[in-house]
Amino acid sequence: MIEPAHSIPGTTVPTISEKPVAHLTGQYAEAHNFDFRRLWHSLVERIWIVAICVLAGLFLALGYLARTPKLYQGHTLLEVEFQEPSFVPTADYTTRTRSVFLASQEALKTIEQNLTNQTLLARVVRSEGLAQDGGHAVLGQSVVANKSSSATERTEPSQAGNKTQNASGVTTFTPLEEALARGMVGMVTPAIRRGTRLIDLYVTHSDPAMAQRLAEAVGREYIRNSIERRASSSEDALRYLLEEEERLKRNLQKSEAAATEYKAKNPDALQLGGSAAATGSQGAGAKGGLVEDNLQDINTKLTGARGDQIRLEGQLQQVDQLGNNIDALLAIPSIYAAPMVAAARNNIIQIEAGITTLALRYKDKHPRMMAAKASLAEAKVKLREAVLAQRPILRNTIEQTKALEASLQQ
Repeated sequence: MIEPAHSIPGTTVPTISEKPVAHLTGQYAEAHNFDFRRLWHSLVERIWIVAICVLAGLFLALGYLARTPKLYQGHTLLEVEFQEPSFVPTADYTTRTRSVFLASQEALKTIEQNLTNQTLLARVVRSEGLAQDGGHAVLGQSVVANKSSSATERTEPSQAGNKTQNASGVTTFTPLEEALARGMVGMVTPAIRRGTRLIDLYVTHSDPAMAQRLAEAVGREYIRNSIERRASSSEDALRYLLEEEERLKRNLQKSEAAATEYKAKNPDALQLGGSAAATGSQGAGAKGGLVEDNLQDINTKLTGARGDQIRLEGQLQQVDQLGNNIDALLAIPSIYAAPMVAAARNNIIQIEAGITTLALRYKDKHPRMMAAKASLAEAKVKLREAVLAQRPILRNTIEQTKALEASLQQ
């Protein structure tokens, strides 16, 4: 131990706290000085490892590309018309309602989904004859490996399916055609162009000619299927009207036979043109007696009731198809002219006129303007409720018409 009195002048003794501080400062400086030269030399020494990894990835990518089949895309364009083509101009409510439906986004979505329908694709397979070679041209050899029959054996079921369709009127497909249709579902991709009535139809296939052929075939077959559905609906309606005509003719013949038999059994019955002394009253018509006039009046009422029933059922069918689309429902004349709907529309018109007058004096945040807009929203809700209430009213009217028709037939 050195005493202060014997300390050597000119020497400095470091304190205990100075040495650790200098040591820690050196370590902190070495930790934060990044040596780029050392990193570069390490990378150069191991560059062969990086090169091997890059080459291995390149060879794997080339092998994947070589094994992946090349796919081509065929394209066709479909346009949805608002109005169906017709040689005779018409303005009936059915045409207007269908035009409103075709102009909606729901119709475009429905058509888009139907383009990938398995039944439609099976029709494409049959119309293009894609099942005659066992599916080689469409899906390749895999379909043939899953089937245990030859191409000749597949042709015979196809002909049998055609015969079944011709005999019963219902389209049936062979298992091979259905399998090809299921395989084509993943190839077909429809897409609606935003803000337009155009639908792009894409078909992906390994053969470019087959891709374009399938795209055109799907579009053509959808148009043909739509025409067949409309023609079938028209034929059903015509068949129904012809059956009703025959039934009414039979009822009229029975009524005429009953009237003739009544006049034969009752010669003293009131006859047209007879005097008051002979008949007891004056004549009642120009073509027959009172019985014939009553029968003719009943037949007229029956025909009118039948016509009203057909008209109301058609309107109800249109209402069910449109669902809750208020604008489309208002296009139907009977709903547009209904008393409840007319009152609600007049109320909306009056409120809108009041809002237009208030807008000249007040801003949107004014209490009177806000109250008027709230009244307008409430009136629109009432209009919606009035329109939707017409569906049960139509059903009730149809039931009343049927009851009247049944009472007239008795």
